[in-house]
Amino acid sequence: MVVSWLAIRAVIFDLMGTLAYRKRRVGFKRLSELLRNMGYDVYHQELEAAYRYVLFIDYPKLRLESPEVFYRQLMLRLGYQPPSRHIEVIAERFEEAEELAPYPDAEEAVGQVHLRYKTALATTIPRFRFQKPLSRVLRYIDHVVNGAEAGVAKPNPKMFLECLRRLGVSPGEAVMVGDSPDLDVDVPYSLGIKCILLDRGQGVVCAKVEAAIASLKELPHVLAQLQPS
Repeated sequence: MVVSWLAIRAVIFDLMGTLAYRKRRVGFKRLSELLRNMGYDVYHQELEAAYRYVLFIDYPKLRLESPEVFYRQLMLRLGYQPPSRHIEVIAERFEEAEELAPYPDAEEAVGQVHLRYKTALATTIPRFRFQKPLSRVLRYIDHVVNGAEAGVAKPNPKMFLECLRRLGVSPGEAVMVGDSPDLDVDVPYSLGIKCILLDRGQGVVCAKVEAAIASLKELPHVLAQLQPS
């Protein structure tokens, strides 16, 4: 794959591992105990499988935009149709179970990038999961494209193409920034998008990227270096 060398006009960011991390997480075992206490015969292995199915398949295809609709679908996958009062409790407890937080370098770096480039966020994760904890970072994101909005889960190329469409740029005018070669590099690279790999001390390497950085603080400088002279 030969990446065309056009002036960079837009930057697409990954979410988890790039802009945000899990600050706190309660496992599926504890959550399944909650469901059993509410009268639903569910154990952690089936709960985790159902949750992943809903997140990666049902959520994008059915466009489950709200927590209540998302968790109602989860319970349907588990074979139950709880009353609305139970769905409200389940949604609240599940949302409390995993607390996301922005990396310390995210807000300033994305803000600096936004001064010169259009910006987008590409993630499968529902907007209601990260809208509040990442509100300060999202001020500098022009377009959020998640699973429900793209109709697919990452790394389906449709998600990246939707980002390009909203940004109004060609693949050669965009850069993808993420921490996973599988999710953030392979497909964007195949589309002609330049890629920057963020390695937060994990020792990740990838031959397809234009640059690798250890912190988002490096990003504005690296983007400037990648601009054609």
